[in-house]
Amino acid sequence: APAADPPTGVAAANPPSVILITIDTVRADRMGFLGSTRGLTPQLDALASQSILFERAYSQAPLTPVSHATILTGTYPRFHGVRDFGTRLPDSPPYLPAIFRARGYHTGAFVSSIILDPKNGFAPGFERGFDTYDAGFHRGKRGEARLGSIQRRGEETVTRALAWLQKNRQGPVFLWVHIWDAHDPYDPPAPFAQRFASAPYDGCVAYVDATVGKLLAGLRSAGI
Repeated sequence: APAADPPTGVAAANPPSVILITIDTVRADRMGFLGSTRGLTPQLDALASQSILFERAYSQAPLTPVSHATILTGTYPRFHGVRDFGTRLPDSPPYLPAIFRARGYHTGAFVSSIILDPKNGFAPGFERGFDTYDAGFHRGKRGEARLGSIQRRGEETVTRALAWLQKNRQGPVFLWVHIWDAHDPYDPPAPFAQRFASAPYDGCVAYVDATVGKLLAGLRSAGI
């Protein structure tokens, strides 16, 4: 008979760390591992070559909080109850970070947009189960730049996540890193802005890919 799950609060021997990377608004037709020939995603292509790849996956909603609620609960919107921005994630559905924390994991979330900030009314309840939920955005004032108010570069999100990881390497971790830079308005940083001046969305995808590469390199350095 298959082994039963360990009781709540009981950790398995040498449990693996789990890293969840979510990337907002990336198109399948820009991914090399899904057939694109644009050469935008060498880091993701390398990861895919070592991975199980689901070639047919279906989003449950074209809204960031709803989709992430589905990913983190394993349920459909009619069960987890998140249907729009600002809808609270209730305590009733199973929630991945809470399950991991009950089994002795350190849990941390590092998000790149106010859209997933629980304290600003867009994703209330998402912090449940996380020891650290790194958001801290504020609604931008007229004329204020998006970066630093409602959004941060993926590189900064990755830097924060890896700094947290260095302090929480005793035992397994569940780490969620969310990257937003492929969302509009399409404004990739240098050198991607110059390299893709006529196709800024492609520049954003290439930047996101490079950012994921930095995260993967940091994970390898940490022994994950």
